[in-house]
Amino acid sequence: MKRLAGLSPSSPITYLNTPRGTLLYPKDIALEFATHFSNISLDSNFSSDFSSSKLSSLCSPYLPPSTLSQSAEYLDADISELDFNLALSSVKGKTPGIDKISYLIIKHLPPFLISRLVKLYNSIFLSGNYPVLWKTSAIIPILKPGKPPGVVSSYRPISLLPCLGKLIEKIIATRLAWYAQSNNLISHNQVAFKRGQGTLDALLHLDHFISDTLSHKNHVSILSLDFLKAFDRIGIHVVLRQLSRWRVGSRIFNFVKSFLSNRKLSVIISNVSSSVLPLDNGTPQGSPLSVILFTIAFDEISTILSDFVTIRHQIYADDLILFSKTSNLTSVTITFSEILLRLSRWSSTSGTSISFPKSKLFHICKKHQCTIPTLTFDNTNILCTDSIKFLGIVLDSKYTFKKHCQYIRKRLFVNLNIIKYLSCKRSLIGSALLVNVTKALISSVINYGLEIYGHHSKNHLKMLAAPYHSSVRCSLRVFPTSPIKNILTEAGLPSLKDAVEDSLNKLYSKLILSTNFTIKKDFQSSLCRKRSPKIPSSIFKSALFAKTNELPLKILLPCSKYIPPWKVNESSFISDLTFLRKSITPSTVYKSRFLELSAHFKSFDWQFIYTDGSKSSHTSFAVVDDNQQRISYGLLFPFCSIFTAEATGILKAVQYAQQNLGKFIICTDSLSCFQALKNRSNYNDVIIGIRSLLFSLAHRLKIMWIPGHSGIIGNTFADSVAKEVCITPTTTSALFVKSDIKRLIIQQRSTKLALDWMNYRHHYSRINSNRIKPSFPSSLSSNYIIPYIRLRIGHSIITHAHILNGTQINQCPFCDSDLNLLHLLQHCPALQTHRMSNFNNTDPIILLMDPSTTF
Repeated sequence: MKRLAGLSPSSPITYLNTPRGTLLYPKDIALEFATHFSNISLDSNFSSDFSSSKLSSLCSPYLPPSTLSQSAEYLDADISELDFNLALSSVKGKTPGIDKISYLIIKHLPPFLISRLVKLYNSIFLSGNYPVLWKTSAIIPILKPGKPPGVVSSYRPISLLPCLGKLIEKIIATRLAWYAQSNNLISHNQVAFKRGQGTLDALLHLDHFISDTLSHKNHVSILSLDFLKAFDRIGIHVVLRQLSRWRVGSRIFNFVKSFLSNRKLSVIISNVSSSVLPLDNGTPQGSPLSVILFTIAFDEISTILSDFVTIRHQIYADDLILFSKTSNLTSVTITFSEILLRLSRWSSTSGTSISFPKSKLFHICKKHQCTIPTLTFDNTNILCTDSIKFLGIVLDSKYTFKKHCQYIRKRLFVNLNIIKYLSCKRSLIGSALLVNVTKALISSVINYGLEIYGHHSKNHLKMLAAPYHSSVRCSLRVFPTSPIKNILTEAGLPSLKDAVEDSLNKLYSKLILSTNFTIKKDFQSSLCRKRSPKIPSSIFKSALFAKTNELPLKILLPCSKYIPPWKVNESSFISDLTFLRKSITPSTVYKSRFLELSAHFKSFDWQFIYTDGSKSSHTSFAVVDDNQQRISYGLLFPFCSIFTAEATGILKAVQYAQQNLGKFIICTDSLSCFQALKNRSNYNDVIIGIRSLLFSLAHRLKIMWIPGHSGIIGNTFADSVAKEVCITPTTTSALFVKSDIKRLIIQQRSTKLALDWMNYRHHYSRINSNRIKPSFPSSLSSNYIIPYIRLRIGHSIITHAHILNGTQINQCPFCDSDLNLLHLLQHCPALQTHRMSNFNNTDPIILLMDPSTTF
């Protein structure tokens, strides 16, 4: 916004107030910041127990297990160029560290330099000595919103690390995250930085717990704990202690030990750098490895809390919330006190510190009055509040989400001002871009947590309607009198009611395919319930959606345990035919080349299997062999995509190869599936299952892409079998992916809206009969788009000014009928000649139906 207004996006730091006076020179300001950030992690600021534990850990050599597990061996394996390329393809950002080497430079390195860089990485990994330069952070202070600029604590440090170092850190972080998740080493209560998990997992479990408790007329007691600068203070010895328990190899252990030791920082103010100061503790900000190391260390809290069976907890990074259900509030308070004592002892040795003034006690029940015992620890009363904010969602004592809707409403009105500014009369920004801005600034705020608060606060949800509808009106630049249904359809946005329902339904695919044990257990318990609870949770609503649509309640996918994504061998894929461009390569050339390849492999006893998928009114797959024998075939749910059908066929073929002796080459004509299998960043559940089996059968299984409809006999037969499945008695395979459920929900929503649209008595339903968002040529000025959209919606100054002015409706000056756009463009007989001369059409409404034919 500041850039659009011609202002600088950030103001330079020109002064800083300190106890010694006001600092004005950049060198002095930079040193003051560096000293402040360094002091946070100094060893002298911690207890003697912390110092002794850290010293003992750093001085003691690591004794790795005599025999490493297979997954631990993968952790210690040499770094390959494939590891390097995977890490480089996933990194973002342009700003380099103090060495001035950016990702863009690294991406343009020639192959021989990449090989030398990988050798350097392996040398570092083998020796366990991380380069000192790569451990030095360049810090840029950024002012926190609403804070006074002259105070050092008002600034947030933004760390810039060398990109060369961050690449190897990304490689090690990927390995550690895989090792932790595949071996279930981090508690299922910690949902941060796990693939497929996030804040929604923690919120869903909390919502299910609270809803179930209130349905049984019980009480929920919640304790929210705030840890003071946990990332900056956690001790290195805590990380190393956890890695030792995980029985990792010496390479990974020594690398992490060196990575976290003897780190330094330098603050930059107005291109002036401070002197380099030490960072004794904490995980380095800005490092890809930092978050997984912090999660590893912080997981000790879950071990402590597991001793308290009546207390549940959820963690996202360092955000911790404890909750329990009981009518005996005194016993819960006593248990909370015991937990605080245990955590306080752990904090004194780990480096973290609980901020008791910022921690909160919270109680939820349906009683009008409820006496809550005081919780005191270390001579500090824990504040008891009537609302609490956890992971961006505000909970109130009656669990109505009224305060959350009020909180969201305030944020929406602030963001609405941005949209008003961008859509002012002087702005030439098109409506399509403004609608996208609305999605980013308004819809994204509403949609976060909508699955949870949306169905609990149906009455309070109305608070969000005004800013939401106003933002859509501004983005289209239509009049305030324009019908809500019209403008939402024109913008391609859902109503709040539809958004709530769709968000709940989309939960089904997340829950049934989730890797989170906690919410999966909640989902299964909801499926087993025969009666609807008095206060249904979001998870129960999703289970109801599954039952109503007769969706599978359990999906069996191949186990992918101990299969690291960076270990898939390129030799498992035969890509020879992909190098021939299908648009210019004749079928005879494809067929001839395939026969050459098949003859070569068959001479080494390789057997060929062909797979195919079909999508029409039904979705099906088929697997056949080289002798035109059917191996497997079946139907999928009608909402499944052709990609899912093709992937299912490959999965069935791989499972057949697993159960039978011999060497197999699976031929698929789906290039998208073939590329997805090769793409290690593709986390489609079916693709992961195929890739896992492919890894375990690498010595006797390969996958080959072949072109469809090129006269290859096996492919032709597989195609015919897949198409015949719909008329053959067979079972439906309960396999699908998340995108298939999204497609089902879109289909259902489209059907409901179509029925509603048929009964909508407004000329806009004729103009936009298919409820399609219009698309305008990119070269078309917004000066033409604005009146065109207003005409489509049907409101203008001449026809609807009376609503704003509070006067009577205007009459047509030619026939005294009520004045509206439909009358002017179609019905008024006196304007027939004008319509023909100006629009060359007696029914100009037709010109409003499709912008592509009008402009």
